[in-house]
Amino acid sequence: MAGKIKKNDEKNNEQSIDSPIPNPFTSMIEFWQKYSTNWMEQYGEFIKDIQRIGELQKESLKNTQRMSELYKELVGTVENMNLLYKESVKITERMARYWVDYSKSFLQKEKKGSD
Repeated sequence: MAGKIKKNDEKNNEQSIDSPIPNPFTSMIEFWQKYSTNWMEQYGEFIKDIQRIGELQKESLKNTQRMSELYKELVGTVENMNLLYKESVKITERMARYWVDYSKSFLQKEKKGSD
């Protein structure tokens, strides 16, 4: 009897593989196998994406820190330029006063000499 049952099971398995009528139990197993495989692949991609986002954030932080350093350097340079500009203005004013005074004295000498 056991031999007959075994042969019948083998026939049923062969029939279920070639059968045009889907076996709901086999379909569910295939579904869950595919679902779990797809889920694991998607989860793996998610982990890769999260790691890449972490790398991008680290890189962004480095760039932000570098920009901060450059900004501080720029502020120092601008302050130095302002000091140079102020010094240049003082020198220009002094030169202008000198020429005005020189021109006045020259014109006064000319005017006294012509009188």
